[in-house]
Amino acid sequence: MNGMRNHAGTILHDWWTSEFANYEVFTENTSPRNQNPSPTLPRSRRHRTHALITNQDSGTSAAGFTLIELLVVIAILAILMALLFPALGKMKDGALSTQCIGNLRQVGVAGQLYAAEHHGKWHTVDEPNGLPIWYVILLDGGYLSSEKSVFCPAWNPKKYEAWRTYGVTWRGEANAPDNLGVIEYTLATNFHVLEASINLMAIQNPSKYVIMADSYTSRFGPNGVQYPIVQGTGPFDEMHLRHQKRANILFADGHVSALAGTDLPEVGWHVAFDLEGKLQNF
Repeated sequence: MNGMRNHAGTILHDWWTSEFANYEVFTENTSPRNQNPSPTLPRSRRHRTHALITNQDSGTSAAGFTLIELLVVIAILAILMALLFPALGKMKDGALSTQCIGNLRQVGVAGQLYAAEHHGKWHTVDEPNGLPIWYVILLDGGYLSSEKSVFCPAWNPKKYEAWRTYGVTWRGEANAPDNLGVIEYTLATNFHVLEASINLMAIQNPSKYVIMADSYTSRFGPNGVQYPIVQGTGPFDEMHLRHQKRANILFADGHVSALAGTDLPEVGWHVAFDLEGKLQNF
């Protein structure tokens, strides 16, 4: 009989140990009065319960975003893109305009150096065929070190090509009556210009005298390109308001300004092409 009791006690002890091994009992202190044994869930069950409560409190589920949430996110992204793209476009245009202004300043310095060595005259045409090759004269003479300086990076062809450059003041009618003794020509019997130059020493108001500008020609079809002359009388070879409705202009004193069409009459100019290739009068 005693053996059976001992055996039953061993079984009960083993069951108790295995069943409550993972249970925790905590007390606030060691005082017998405050001891309040309180079994908790096993650790594995407690962790699962905590995770479930956390998901319920946060309002999310293990399945991820709902369709409505995804649509809201897509709509917000679309609005942000619509707001950012125009701003990015303006930033790009502004950077190209800044580069263009830098190019014209380099050309202005080169022209001043050339004129200083040629009795104050900046030759814009100087070959038997009478072509307006001011850029060839400055490049071949070493006054400009890079072909990238002679064209605007914001307009076609956006690379160096012959006859696709900034436009130099050609016959000078646009700046009358200040042209007397400034624009000089050598004409052939067929009235082709064999040589042309701008006498910088004879300009009375250099800060308002246009030497060179963003150019545009409609001679070769509706898709206008840059051209090495600007005439000021239309209808083909003129300034171009390509930089946010402004043209970058080099003046005889060497400074460069970006002028809107309404500002052109102040410097003796009254026509220019707009961004759509339409000739405008001012």
